[in-house]
Amino acid sequence: MTTQPPANHNQDIVEVRDHIPRRTSDTICSSTLHRVSFHHPAYDSARLIELSAFDGPTGGIHHGTALLVCGIIAGNAWDGWLTEGRRGNKVDSDREVVLKGREYFYHVPWPTNSSEEERAQGPYKYAVVPSFQHWPFPHEDPPPGWSFNPDLTTSVASIFPVPSISSVSQAVRDRDGSCRLSGYRDGIERAHLCPRSDVEWFTQQEMDMYNISRSLVGAGLVDDTANALTLRSDIHLSFDAGTFVFTRKLDQWVSHFLAPTFNLGPEHHNTKVEIPPTVHPAFILARFAWAILPGIRNFLIRGEKRLVTLRREAGEARDTKELEKDDLCRVLGISARGRGNSPSKRQREEGTTGGAIGTAVSAKRARLDLAEPAQSKGLPDSPPATTPGLCNGDAASTPLFSQTSAPMDSPTFDAEREASERRRIATLRQSALKAQRPSDAELVCCDYNAAERANAAGREGPKKYGGAHLCMECLGAEYRDEGPCDVALVLAMEEDEGDVPVSN
Repeated sequence: MTTQPPANHNQDIVEVRDHIPRRTSDTICSSTLHRVSFHHPAYDSARLIELSAFDGPTGGIHHGTALLVCGIIAGNAWDGWLTEGRRGNKVDSDREVVLKGREYFYHVPWPTNSSEEERAQGPYKYAVVPSFQHWPFPHEDPPPGWSFNPDLTTSVASIFPVPSISSVSQAVRDRDGSCRLSGYRDGIERAHLCPRSDVEWFTQQEMDMYNISRSLVGAGLVDDTANALTLRSDIHLSFDAGTFVFTRKLDQWVSHFLAPTFNLGPEHHNTKVEIPPTVHPAFILARFAWAILPGIRNFLIRGEKRLVTLRREAGEARDTKELEKDDLCRVLGISARGRGNSPSKRQREEGTTGGAIGTAVSAKRARLDLAEPAQSKGLPDSPPATTPGLCNGDAASTPLFSQTSAPMDSPTFDAEREASERRRIATLRQSALKAQRPSDAELVCCDYNAAERANAAGREGPKKYGGAHLCMECLGAEYRDEGPCDVALVLAMEEDEGDVPVSN
């Protein structure tokens, strides 16, 4: 039943709007599955990078953007070209044309000093840049359509006074007025173009030459207004995830989305962006390379040797090397097996190396297997599929859980059997801990602060350990993932020996 508005027409009635319609652009492909692959012509396993192809209503990618991506990967080889086959004809389309193919090969010309015999072997095997940290910034050789020369028409009033570090964010918001991509004024914040996390690259490449402020030093070099834009907070997150970049199309700044999105891409891909004149194009290009270069990792670790250009540790010198997969994984800082190293495993390995502390940690880690296994809440008496054993050559060989089946008809019998099992487990644990407990008089407690407090208060620990304070964990108590162990049991064990641990 429809509710009728009041009959009094002198009063205004609230109007409820329909849901906000999704804004889409006719400059973006509606299919998020349209992608274009770019290949290296000198390798059998040749796919360099795969890009989302959102340009145009039926898909495709801007020719100039494709050349920029491949040129960066090839170490700023702006004289390269695309072909539709490994040895196909050059794509002679204008740089502003949308490429409709699904696969292209990026070629770089042979060096001028190469012989005819070398050229006859096939396409030139150019080196690639493995990561942003190894990418050399082209200070003297900007890409086609880009310029690193300062805008001499910029008013002095828009540059000075240079804000202090504490007020840079506010200065950037005041300068831009709104999000540079969406035009929103709500929830806006400063976004770095060259990220703070790459200040080392920023310093090594002398990117501070493009800063407005000359007073920034160290890690603060990246905090210049020339290296920042104002973005809406959610768009900022997407920007920092490498979802989109800014680039040149038709001699103007536009946004270019690299990955599918539900809303941002359909609303803002290929949107003209007003970049403030004090934002330097060098930082925009740096952000472009930062977002693109992670996309070639699969090419590098596919198994075949790769020719790469590496930055030396000191200076701007470069080395070109052909590296195996394992070496490339080390360069990229990833595991050759495709799995990250476990921090917990590293900590345990580091903790078991030598010294009194290492011995204590090793002994305590070994006791982890003594914790009572967690049982199913639904079936408290069900034995585990495999029986955990005692560690470090324990004399006890009795399994922790009896493998004989018992009738489950009587709840009383079940409770008695459970209590009996728990008592037997406690007895086994106690005997094992006594056998494994370290007796080194030089043992240092893992809880340094507690030991210091005990010493300051004049409290001595067990005599067998030279009076040193030891926490319950060092004395044999171990803590399981499910929670702390039975402290009362540990205290009872210590009382049996005549040495009660000093409480913290």
